[in-house]
Amino acid sequence: MIWKALRKTEVLTLDGYVKSLQGVFKAEGLSTIVVDTPMLVPAYDEWLLPAIDKKLARLHHEIQTQHCWRFEAVEKDKNFPSGCKTTFKAYSSDIVVEIRKVSTQSAQTPIGKHTGLEAYKVLLLFDLKYSLFNDFINFKGI
Repeated sequence: MIWKALRKTEVLTLDGYVKSLQGVFKAEGLSTIVVDTPMLVPAYDEWLLPAIDKKLARLHHEIQTQHCWRFEAVEKDKNFPSGCKTTFKAYSSDIVVEIRKVSTQSAQTPIGKHTGLEAYKVLLLFDLKYSLFNDFINFKGI
């Protein structure tokens, strides 16, 4: 009864939850007194951890950090048992400039020859070959 009545209701505070509960029971013709506000914290880790790929252990550490994620609903199969395909890319922008350390002998620009740092324009689009469920051992840095 409570779930059916509240499943489409937005409740942002515990006081709002108490008022919503009282409204549910009042609608059923029942008078209620809420003695203590129930607070439930779901055990998300029990639900989520079995679904996390072990190869992702270093995902958000230093060079492995990925800044833009895309989640796509797909048919469930052996590769996507949850029905969600996840892809990522290093930056949220499609075109970025990366500063890379190079030897001063191989540098192409005057600044690069002096500092050993070169600027490179990089095009970064979502690439399906880097799907989390594919074998991405060849992805540099992972």
